[in-house]
Amino acid sequence: MSRLKRKASTDEIVQKLKLVGDEERALFMIDRELAQRTFTLEREEAK
Repeated sequence: MSRLKRKASTDEIVQKLKLVGDEERALFMIDRELAQRTFTLEREEAK
């Protein structure tokens, strides 16, 4: 995943957390959504 995509993903998560504040139910929903994400390691190409 490129740095820009990671940054966008991180920004999206931060915005969601700011939006829900201390609302426990919403925090659990975000947690459940994030738990379903999958990650793959990418090898850096030799330069």
